Amino acid sequence: MREHGSGDYSFEEMTNLKWENRSIESLKNVSASYYPTTFELPGNNGLNYASKWTEESRAKNHITGAVMHETYRYATNVDRDSYIKMDENGSKMMVDSSFTGKGSIGFFKKASPDDGPKKKPIFESQEDYSGQFRINESFDEYGKNVVTNKAASGEGFVAADKRIRSSQRTYESGTGAYKSEEIVDSFSNYMAKDIEVAHKPSSYNYSPSVQANQDMKWNEGMWSKSGNLRGGVIVAANDSSGGAIEKPCNTSDKGTAPATIISEKYSSLEYLKKDSIALGLNEMKTNATFNGVADFRAASVGTNATDEVDNEERYAGEFSLTRHILMTGVSKYDFPHISVTKEGQTKSAWVNRVNSTVADYTITVTNDGNRALAPVYVVDLFPPGTQYINSSVRPLALSATSANWTILHLGIGNSLTINLRLNITENAPDNVLNCVTVSGITGGSLVSSTNCASLDSAWLGCCAPKVFVEKKAQLDPSDPTVVHYTILLRNSANSIWAAKVTDEIPGDMSLLKSSVEPYIVDPVYIQWNFANLRPDELVTIEYSMHAARNGAYTNKVHVDTSALDGSSSGSADASAYIDVRETGVAPRTVRYDGWQPPDWDLNTSDEGISI
Repeated sequence: MREHGSGDYSFEEMTNLKWENRSIESLKNVSASYYPTTFELPGNNGLNYASKWTEESRAKNHITGAVMHETYRYATNVDRDSYIKMDENGSKMMVDSSFTGKGSIGFFKKASPDDGPKKKPIFESQEDYSGQFRINESFDEYGKNVVTNKAASGEGFVAADKRIRSSQRTYESGTGAYKSEEIVDSFSNYMAKDIEVAHKPSSYNYSPSVQANQDMKWNEGMWSKSGNLRGGVIVAANDSSGGAIEKPCNTSDKGTAPATIISEKYSSLEYLKKDSIALGLNEMKTNATFNGVADFRAASVGTNATDEVDNEERYAGEFSLTRHILMTGVSKYDFPHISVTKEGQTKSAWVNRVNSTVADYTITVTNDGNRALAPVYVVDLFPPGTQYINSSVRPLALSATSANWTILHLGIGNSLTINLRLNITENAPDNVLNCVTVSGITGGSLVSSTNCASLDSAWLGCCAPKVFVEKKAQLDPSDPTVVHYTILLRNSANSIWAAKVTDEIPGDMSLLKSSVEPYIVDPVYIQWNFANLRPDELVTIEYSMHAARNGAYTNKVHVDTSALDGSSSGSADASAYIDVRETGVAPRTVRYDGWQPPDWDLNTSDEGISI
């Protein structure tokens, strides 16, 4: 931190260096206004000062690879409240300032602290202001991700540019009246901007002998892309296995993975009023009124360069428009649905200068339904005897027993990954069970999913939990081709446990509906997951199946359970038999190499029913 100038000056500052958690925290409040000052010396001598104010704050986190700065120069007045905090997991910077002069705010986040200048950073932002402005802005980097919030207004010269990797960019520049509110989230590739600008020449006196006169019409733009541009052609950035594709000398090799680009660029603007949201890399919504030139592009290329789409539009003049570009991914279900997977492994690592056992978890959230979800809430329940170390995304809420994250938007077919590290202490049980629950909102409905990962550190658990499962089946009285099933699951133990319920679908049957949303629905099985079943709690799952032919159907259910305290694990099975006779389709069997017995109104054995 450094500052100098002449005139009125007041400040408050508090800085903490804490070695035990490797953190630096600084809070500073400054108010300064410029005017020439004189300091009298003996012998009728004096010192005359006429220096406009300089306020500067810079920080670098060597562990996470983040660099940030806030600078004001040639200022006639500055009022600023600034806050910086850095530790081994992340960094924060918050700025609330009003000034007349030249201001600059920047933020840079490397993918790895050891990356050189040729490596593309995760996030980079640079904003320059010259004139009279008010800025309220925050940067928050944690793990591998960055979140920024900005509200700025004033009059003068502005040049601002933010980039997320090589996937997204938002920028604006020009002179005149300026007002902007902006949110950028690198984790969910979410960008939202509400901006109003009007062109006007600008001038500023940096010193009595230096005056800058600027007259620039406004330029503004946003773009998102999941591939690379080569010669103006969109090509895949990754192959089908997710590996990076080296740049060829020509554009004929377009890779194998799908790729998209959505962009909007405004130039030579007299005025612009725009509200735009980039919902991930494949969707953008815009409402804009402007006088100038606007260029829009939406392009996509499918797997192995198939199904190419390329749309370009230009508007020159005075327009009002509303646009919505959506390039949907592949949906597994024809209704809103979300799924979550969790994988974990243990390894040895140093935690607080102690060699410890660490659990590394990978949480993958996938929107495999037919509607975009916004927002999505992720809740991870820590196993007993474990401690939070860090994660790839800063939790919105963190306690000793859980962590909560919020994903602003998750498009159709899109997936996001959260990496989580927990310290397994000596108080942890032999079976470390970690469960995660995700919930997404679409319209007025809520979809959710649960999954758990079990890490065993012992050969055998203490004992199997008491699991009670029962299954019933009955025909629909109004439609004899529909079978209604009921699964009753009870926790008869004295501890809380998680359960995975897997139901085998007999051949020629298909699911119609379920009272509890399944985690997975395949032609062969249905799976439900429960993360927090309390003692004596009874869960009832009611679902309906359609039978495509006559015959005997035996439907089996298998339950795997694990106690959350890690004390035990176990399983249970149940089955239900039903005889369907009024579908109009004869029974069939695979027992006799394709030969089918005559339709004597007899039911085939369950063992011979084909799937």
